[in-house]
Amino acid sequence: KGSQARRYLNQEGFSPRDAAGNGTSMWGALVGVSMNISEATTVNAQFGYTDQKESFASSACNAAVRTAACVDDVMTIHANIMWRPVKQMRLGWEVQWGRNDYYAAATNSVVKGHFGAWFFF
Repeated sequence: KGSQARRYLNQEGFSPRDAAGNGTSMWGALVGVSMNISEATTVNAQFGYTDQKESFASSACNAAVRTAACVDDVMTIHANIMWRPVKQMRLGWEVQWGRNDYYAAATNSVVKGHFGAWFFF
């Protein structure tokens, strides 16, 4: 499991350029919702998806020699809760799930958690 997490975190998702230096074609979408639970608490969620055009290849791959390491698409889900106990401070907790799909039909995914504190003066 640890090697999968390292690969997901350290691996480049898509290359923005092909072997000739031209921009690669891909599409993506991000959908999010936010809901105020109280005046001081907000819950947020979002889903993201990116897919590289089939005629192009992903990082370190070209269309002629795709391997199991070539990323086909990337999906992420984020959910967080933000709490503002006082006007000058905001605290947040987030859970993220992400998955890389590969041309060889393999996948790897990882779940991460984060905590953050923001101060406003």
